[in-house]
Amino acid sequence: MNLDRNLLNLSVDYDFKFLTDLESFTTRYIWSREQIINNEQQYYVDPRKANLPNPFELSHEGLGITAVSTPPKLLAVAANQPYCSGVLTTRDNGDSRLYGYWEGMIKSPNAQGAWPAFWLLPTHLTWPKGISVLPEIDIVEIVKSITAYHVSLHSVATGEMITTSAEVKVNIDLSKSYNLYGLWWDEQWIIWYFNDVEVFRLPTPPDMKTHPRHFLLNLAVGGNWPGPASPEDYPATMDIEYVRVYDIPAANPDIPSQPSNEDKALRGDVVRTLKNNKVVTKQDVGLMAEYLIEIAES
Repeated sequence: MNLDRNLLNLSVDYDFKFLTDLESFTTRYIWSREQIINNEQQYYVDPRKANLPNPFELSHEGLGITAVSTPPKLLAVAANQPYCSGVLTTRDNGDSRLYGYWEGMIKSPNAQGAWPAFWLLPTHLTWPKGISVLPEIDIVEIVKSITAYHVSLHSVATGEMITTSAEVKVNIDLSKSYNLYGLWWDEQWIIWYFNDVEVFRLPTPPDMKTHPRHFLLNLAVGGNWPGPASPEDYPATMDIEYVRVYDIPAANPDIPSQPSNEDKALRGDVVRTLKNNKVVTKQDVGLMAEYLIEIAES
């Protein structure tokens, strides 16, 4: 199903081609810069500190977030991480909302170990007490393959982290051109779009119905998922032309409860076509398997 843009009401436009600075963004996660997660190899730089390479560059083409090798003499300043890179978040600038549509026009780097991402987290000024993991929505993560990307939902509604994800095979080189990655989030559905075409959807879990979220853009390097970086591939740059945030109607009834056969086929994971011409995907089979396991254990 194609995105109906008539349902979108533009709220905030981060058109990096016309921004002169990044002062409205926060350049670290809610935890300290020195806290490294997922065995990643990068240190996220505070650009106000001139002794480390500035990962951010604004130009007439947009924003570039570049990962580079850390100068050997500055390793101690960069938590002994071999790469310097950047993250931008809207956590502290007031741009958080409960439900909406987010989209980013992004070109991926093509480098071993590069892990560009555009994602959402619930907004807290400090880490909330009694919570070990924040529920997360990943709009796009590009890891290992440059002709596919990953979308994910990390929910803690049951008390433990449950991850549901999909690989979206687009069969084009995502480092050669800009592509538009979008996410619709309302009370009923979370829906992912690629160039305005739906590629995946999940019901909105209970822990994603109560707290406003902000977006993050980052270029991680190495870690458990992509594996170690290849030094010869760096510097590597994630290019972002713009990010736009929209208000949407509440629980919009015009969005079909299920995607069409054509939309499912876009995922590249159809495993069978039924006699009534409906298609069955790997996602459908996986969800049914989880359902049957839960029924058996209840």
